Amino acid sequence: MQLDQTLVRKAEAEGFAPELLARARAMLAAIDQRGLTLARIGEWLLEKQTGFFQRGLGALVPSTRQDLAADLGLHPSTISRALAGKALDVDGRLWPLSTFFSAALPGRDGPLSARAVQRRVAEMIAAEPETRPLSDECVADQLRAQGVDIARRTVAKYRQGLHIPSSAMRRRLAADRRRE
Repeated sequence: MQLDQTLVRKAEAEGFAPELLARARAMLAAIDQRGLTLARIGEWLLEKQTGFFQRGLGALVPSTRQDLAADLGLHPSTISRALAGKALDVDGRLWPLSTFFSAALPGRDGPLSARAVQRRVAEMIAAEPETRPLSDECVADQLRAQGVDIARRTVAKYRQGLHIPSSAMRRRLAADRRRE
């Protein structure tokens, strides 16, 4: 992106609105800088989240925006502004850049991404028998058996964040469907 050089020369020759010309140049420089920052973020994601690109959401590595800011030598607010409203097209599916950042949960084989654990919760509930929905405690127990250190209330928070009803509500919905 650049300014029309014919108009720039004419404006400079006539002394027309030098402050507007300076603002336009500053805006273009800021846009170029943001593009460079996004390219650096993309390279960082390719390096840090290789598992996601190869195996999907369940392979996300826990990482935070602060990790990214430290690695790139940028202020966290710069990272937040650069990520806001941006998405990455992966095999025809848009992933908000915020998807790639989540807290870590302790696991038997090392830290796990909270997003990957949320996905496991959703998959477990999707695979449950309709007549016997899994309680949050049961989901937590199964995850702990798989090596994820998680509390029942964390499972409940993830389930609610995924807009999945409670086990009691899922049981009632299943009973209503059977009656229809």
